[in-house]
Amino acid sequence: MALQSKLRKIIKHQFLKLYTLSPTIIFWFAKRNIINTYQPIWQHQTSKANRSCEDRWKKIQPLLPDTAFSFLDIGAQIGYFTLSAANAGALSIGIERDPYFVAMANSQAIYNKIQRISFIKMDITPDIIELLPRVNVTCCLSVFHHWVREYEFSGADKIFSKICENTDSIFFETGQSNEPVPEWQHKLSFMGDLPETWIETYLKEKGFTTVKQLGKFPTHLTNIDRTLYYATK
Repeated sequence: MALQSKLRKIIKHQFLKLYTLSPTIIFWFAKRNIINTYQPIWQHQTSKANRSCEDRWKKIQPLLPDTAFSFLDIGAQIGYFTLSAANAGALSIGIERDPYFVAMANSQAIYNKIQRISFIKMDITPDIIELLPRVNVTCCLSVFHHWVREYEFSGADKIFSKICENTDSIFFETGQSNEPVPEWQHKLSFMGDLPETWIETYLKEKGFTTVKQLGKFPTHLTNIDRTLYYATK
């Protein structure tokens, strides 16, 4: 185990150089579970990951516009939803602050010859949120609670308010106050004992007239499923 852990660290430090030489390296490492990923490798059924994405994508895809549209994936991780949206016809932009994940996402786009896609290394903060473009569809999955943890609710609200202002519709998911995760559960006390009610009200306060629950999906953190929402103006 010690050797495997050491190998993982070496690979992570060297990956930014390796992926530019051959995008297929990502698949070689992923298949052997040397790289630990939160999302699965796109269109790679044997890829293991901390959390499934296909189940949520099956709920998202039918609700996307029929004509050409722009898609912004905030907290893109290694790009599963960004790639899926581009493959569905979107001009797709993924925002991710970890350069390691951006490299992995770009590798997948190159390997799969995906067009109309871009991954941007960017840390979403209350000060920089004004720079994000207006889009038709936004995907904001499981990042809001991290903003609350880092910037308190006031900072997270500033970020999210601007995101909502700049989109026609949003797919939204966040850590909830009923999830026993020590790092951030106490920060979400404003949600009360009924986080779903709070989230639906919050989305309507941001200007969305229709808010729907698309389902509840498991995470790798607890046995509490997390609710996925779709909100439109």
